[in-house]
Amino acid sequence: MTVGGREALERLLPYRGEALLIDEFSETCPNGGQPGLCATYRVPLGSWWVEGHFPGNPVMPGTMQLEVAAQACALLAVLISKSTGQFALAGNDEVRFRKVVRPGDILTILVTNTRHKMSLWKFSFEITNQSGELVASGNITGVELKDEGNEG
Repeated sequence: MTVGGREALERLLPYRGEALLIDEFSETCPNGGQPGLCATYRVPLGSWWVEGHFPGNPVMPGTMQLEVAAQACALLAVLISKSTGQFALAGNDEVRFRKVVRPGDILTILVTNTRHKMSLWKFSFEITNQSGELVASGNITGVELKDEGNEG
């Protein structure tokens, strides 16, 4: 089983600084042995969105919750196939936001790879809070980006 924190995440994923939302991870085999991953995100008290979403009543935007799930999906793909970790979000289906997420919450993100064909990856995800309550769930489709180099 692979386990890691920020240092390992920066070796495996192309995100840096505040763009890297996952704090730590461990591989797991949920749902009958399908490849899976469990990741943790501690929602910072000083996140950039706290002041404006919503003033006096900060709520983590659903798009940020979807991004943390997408990063966990990219990480699982890297661990399965040694890919670059660079993915474009191609779609999301059946996404539901069930509970409010606030600064200080600790989220657990469980992702399962449901399909992989060539550069197309499909995953299911569930996000729970520190009380074990389901916060969000759904399906994510990603397309692996080919490394074409960075010229000029």
